[in-house]
Amino acid sequence: MMVMIEMQPKSHMWSALSVLTVFALAGCGGVAEKPVSASAEDPAAVLRESGYTEQAEMLADGEVTVAEIEKAGALMQQCFVDAGHELTLEGWNPVDGVTYLYLAEPAGGEATDDFHAAYDDCTRRYLQTLADHYRATVDAVIVPELMAEVRQCLESEGFTYTGEPVNQYDLVDSTLVEGGEAPSRKQVDDCVISEATAMYPDIVTISISW
Repeated sequence: MMVMIEMQPKSHMWSALSVLTVFALAGCGGVAEKPVSASAEDPAAVLRESGYTEQAEMLADGEVTVAEIEKAGALMQQCFVDAGHELTLEGWNPVDGVTYLYLAEPAGGEATDDFHAAYDDCTRRYLQTLADHYRATVDAVIVPELMAEVRQCLESEGFTYTGEPVNQYDLVDSTLVEGGEAPSRKQVDDCVISEATAMYPDIVTISISW
């Protein structure tokens, strides 16, 4: 498993993480739709002007849903296939609930200019704006079963929570910790990474970001 904090090539594989692109949802695909409001601007019009009609149509009603993100992911995947490369949809990130994870792999294993061009075109055309909009308007939520393990990890280091943290930001909130001293972000990262790796060994692109 690769646990990463930003989008970057690794062993000629590219993954989409919350910093650039896609989920308060359970950490998997197929959950019920959760609409969110559009920003004061008109991103659909901008997309339409850029020729990204599929994303424009999904944003036309001013909302982004789980189903629309997953549909956009499938379109992006087909775009990669048509360009001669591979893309695996890994589903919703259990660490934040607002990121749709995918792994792009170049044909032949080498990230050529053609692969980079396909990556840029397919992600921008079908997913990026929708995913950015979704993450900006939906609160991050760690999957409950993962949060339980993360809390146990942090409690083993001496941090007892009197409140009910739901994401990484809550985990460093001193008002939710007995004694008023919260763990550092690094301590939270270490526990989240170790527990997520153990709980979701099949997800290659688990991401964590602040």
